Amino acid sequence: MTNLHTINPGTYTFSLWARDDRGWSGVFRRSFTVNARVPAAPTNLRSDNVTHNSLTFRWNAAARATSYTVYRYNNGWRNIGSTTGTSFNITGLNPNTRYWFAVRAWNTGGTSGLRITNLNQEVLSLRSVRTMPVGGRQPFGFQ
Repeated sequence: MTNLHTINPGTYTFSLWARDDRGWSGVFRRSFTVNARVPAAPTNLRSDNVTHNSLTFRWNAAARATSYTVYRYNNGWRNIGSTTGTSFNITGLNPNTRYWFAVRAWNTGGTSGLRITNLNQEVLSLRSVRTMPVGGRQPFGFQ
């Protein structure tokens, strides 16, 4: 059996026959085309170039991704931009403020799951970075 989540792009035809005491049934055939597989989620979310009001948000490339969308949590997830690379400059931040950022990979097959990082930034220093997959849960903070 083929796992449809790992099938390669192309056209596939499935055929089905059934047999009972009276013999074989007619054939049932269906074809479908797979254009592209959904990309994997980005990994290893991190930041660098941290200043008093900005940082560079980075991640490792996701398999099959052609672009990425970056989100910031502020009373809901808000799209703050897109890129084809694996980093995004974020400005307009405040010192001693907790921020949540997320990234999602895209291609013609669809979108990956959302990956979140929790950044607790203090002036000119980054205290912690943590990632987790999101399944409809609110972001969390460090205790």
